[in-house]
Amino acid sequence: MKLLIHLCLLLLLATPALLIAGEAVDKEALRYNDAVTRLQRTHDEGIAKEKARSITALSAIAKAKAKANDLAAAGTAWKAALALDDANADARKHFEALGQLDAVLAELKAGDSAADLLGGPPAASAAGAAPSGAAAIAGKAVTIPAAADKAVPLGPFKAGTELTFQFVSGTWTFREGSHQSPDANVVGPRFRLRVATDPMPGRDGGLAVLPGGTAQSPYTLRLETDVPRLFLMMNSELGIDAREGAVIYRIDIRAR
Repeated sequence: MKLLIHLCLLLLLATPALLIAGEAVDKEALRYNDAVTRLQRTHDEGIAKEKARSITALSAIAKAKAKANDLAAAGTAWKAALALDDANADARKHFEALGQLDAVLAELKAGDSAADLLGGPPAASAAGAAPSGAAAIAGKAVTIPAAADKAVPLGPFKAGTELTFQFVSGTWTFREGSHQSPDANVVGPRFRLRVATDPMPGRDGGLAVLPGGTAQSPYTLRLETDVPRLFLMMNSELGIDAREGAVIYRIDIRAR
């Protein structure tokens, strides 16, 4: 009897502590869920903002190239816009006029993701493994934004690999409203396309600054050592504020 009374007293004493602990756990779970919800909302809003910004830039490139009667370059830009938003009215109109809309949509669905077309990290293959850097970008048009924090990553690559760059379209714009093409023969070095192993301009790791005129005479870079990651960016070592716009280069890969 005394043992039973002792156990009852222990349970009575422990019950408030258990309730308090349970309330603390519930409170922490609610705090965590609320924080994750806010972070997810911020993430989704950021993705939507960047997507809209890219679509606006790609639409401007496509329209400028169409006006110049460069339909191949216009199609490349419209296809990238369609990869971001398959309901984009202007992109759909372009391919509908050519009778290619269904084929382009099927091609995008089969493999060309927005990340592929815009130079982002490669998506996982059907088997679950990510394709190599060469397989992911070989023969594709890669978009390089002007923004300092938007260097485009590529790779990995083995020693002896040759990357051939050909300018397709686009310009970088700045605070004063000037438009600069990295492929123009008269443009300054800070507006050229930089290929480096470090994503920040001005640091060591630069492998090449592409010359002008690659639209007519593509530039080939041969890698002398294994490179785990390359970055494409504007060669803005002198620093430029309010950078916007994007340029498109076709990149072909040949492994030795």
